[in-house]
Amino acid sequence: MVKFGTSGIRGKFWEEITPELGIRLGRAIAGKGVAKIAVGRDARATGKLLENALVSGILSRGCNSFLAGILPTPTLALAVKNYADLGVMITASHNPPECNGFKLLSKQGEAPRALEAKIERLLSLPQKPADWRNIGQVARLRTPVRDHSELALSLVDASLIRRKKPKVVLDCGNGAGSVIMPELLREAGCNVVELNCKQSGEFARGLEPNEANLRDARRLVRSSKADLGIAHDGDADRAVIIDENGKLLGLDAQLALMCKEELVKKKGMVVSTIEASLAVKETVLSSGGKLFVTKVGSPNVAKEMRRKNAVFGGEPCGEYIFPAGVPMPDGILTGLKFVELFCKKGKLSALR
Repeated sequence: MVKFGTSGIRGKFWEEITPELGIRLGRAIAGKGVAKIAVGRDARATGKLLENALVSGILSRGCNSFLAGILPTPTLALAVKNYADLGVMITASHNPPECNGFKLLSKQGEAPRALEAKIERLLSLPQKPADWRNIGQVARLRTPVRDHSELALSLVDASLIRRKKPKVVLDCGNGAGSVIMPELLREAGCNVVELNCKQSGEFARGLEPNEANLRDARRLVRSSKADLGIAHDGDADRAVIIDENGKLLGLDAQLALMCKEELVKKKGMVVSTIEASLAVKETVLSSGGKLFVTKVGSPNVAKEMRRKNAVFGGEPCGEYIFPAGVPMPDGILTGLKFVELFCKKGKLSALR
């Protein structure tokens, strides 16, 4: 039986993740009360094949599909919120290129566990196809990237960034962040030095933005005398930050810095997980906030943020949720927020 994990269904292509599974999943999600399903994918070579299979399943049940193409997971999540009933992101995020997967999105962000459990049951049952005269139609989403860019720019002090004109090294890992982040940073007023910002289906580095995989980005920050660096995973729901010396801020320090910055803007509850270090708790409390700790997984963070009316939530892996933004981890807005932080307060090494 196919099971959803903490972040959708993932596995190796041709083993756990197959076109047949895509067809079955498309049929299972295109149920009663679901008329429009948005479909996006990251830059993996197997993405288009799985997209075709998934959409075939959706159409066969009489449901319409809106194709978004290659884009970050949070960008698709915003499109679902604006235009669709459900969404499916074809991605394995930071996992190796031989992997792929399906992440289910609702209007509230990542799909709730109850919906995933329902789809798990339906996947094991035959789904009656629509009459040939009532099969669904395919359309293309026209402005998802523009919509996300405009939202992100509205949530930072873009005029300050344009005055400061920071130099930023951007490493998208040849992933989905490439379709939005270089242009967004330039529009915000940054001098952008691109690294691995083309989508070719092949990846110049490991997709998890960790110290080993970011050696080139760290070196380029130093050699180009950049003010900071931003690195994304395969689907850009994460952002990892490099200081002006070419050193990673460190995932706990990075999270603590963003907690502090958001609490400066508005006091309230912050949600994180049991993996966060004591530094995060101490920073939240010293900044006048309260910390609620939940289980690992961004769906858990998002759920508790809604329940507690939190001002910010994040995990120590570079996944942050901003209530005024996309209702799930947004590496695009996170990267822009750290640019704003540098412009406000100076060198990130000192802030760390």
